[in-house]
Amino acid sequence: MEIFIDFLGVFSLGLIVWLLLKDYTTPALAFISVSISVACILLILERLGFGVGVALGVKGGVFDIKTLVVFIKDGVKSVTDTAALFVFSILFFSVLNASGFFTKILNAFLSKMKANISSLHSYCFYCCCCTFRWFGCFYFSYCNTCIITYL
Repeated sequence: MEIFIDFLGVFSLGLIVWLLLKDYTTPALAFISVSISVACILLILERLGFGVGVALGVKGGVFDIKTLVVFIKDGVKSVTDTAALFVFSILFFSVLNASGFFTKILNAFLSKMKANISSLHSYCFYCCCCTFRWFGCFYFSYCNTCIITYL
């Protein structure tokens, strides 16, 4: 049963990625619908006597709705901070993109470069390393090594 649960988890992640890459649904709907489907499959398998609770290491060995609610609460608690940071970053960079901030930066890079894409890549890499160095990156030697060896 443990191997089946592993395959079910990998399949669910693959299904989420496939749904998102094919643009069949929004990310929130993909995560919610696939997760609910997997939970229903596990609940049905537990009812049929396949020992899902034992395989998951549930206290008492029974996987039911109450156990599922506990799993959901623990999962939400563990990812709340990361989700808030993720939402903030999406909003922040969406506003920057809508204001044309990145277009101005790319146009500045392109005005300095010839039509050679590798020189643009080198210039961008150099600027990123210098920016990390200027803002107090803890990996000063790594930035210096990248700048010296790459360029």
